[in-house]
Amino acid sequence: VSFTTLCNTVINFPYTESLTTFLNDCWEEATGTDTNITSTGTSSWGSDSFNGDDSAYYNMYTNTTAQWLVTENFDLGTTTDYRVALGIAASAYNNLSTPANFSADDEVGLMISTDGGATWTSLGTYTDGSEPSNTGQTDTYDLSSYTGTVKFGIYAISSSGFSDHDLYITDFTVEEIPSCI
Repeated sequence: VSFTTLCNTVINFPYTESLTTFLNDCWEEATGTDTNITSTGTSSWGSDSFNGDDSAYYNMYTNTTAQWLVTENFDLGTTTDYRVALGIAASAYNNLSTPANFSADDEVGLMISTDGGATWTSLGTYTDGSEPSNTGQTDTYDLSSYTGTVKFGIYAISSSGFSDHDLYITDFTVEEIPSCI
């Protein structure tokens, strides 16, 4: 007999997932399109080192199915404004010193769902001309228009054989927007 313990909704902030252990038991892997998850449980994501620290890793190469990482639920409440910070990097395959050069069909996205993952809304995308830095960067996304329970998804897709990139997710944080901003 086996069973799965459901994860509690995150209510204490800041929340940071460093992704040094792949994969947090409360996160899940999935596959689908750039707007929809069609299957959960597995994906082509794994773990690899980025600048000496383990991170979530995906080799973006000729995969016509979007590969997803999906967080547990977060309760943003109704009275506090939050933001999400995504640590991300992309390089040419097996060469951290060379920046990624996405093709027109290469895309990485940060998504949010307010209905448990039934539908997704884009918070931001990385495409041809807006690739993440090969040295790493942290991008923040304002969540002040969202309340209640949400979850996040990160997907990557590359369907042509003309590009081959390494994608790293180094950390993921949900926190209150500082009052000094």
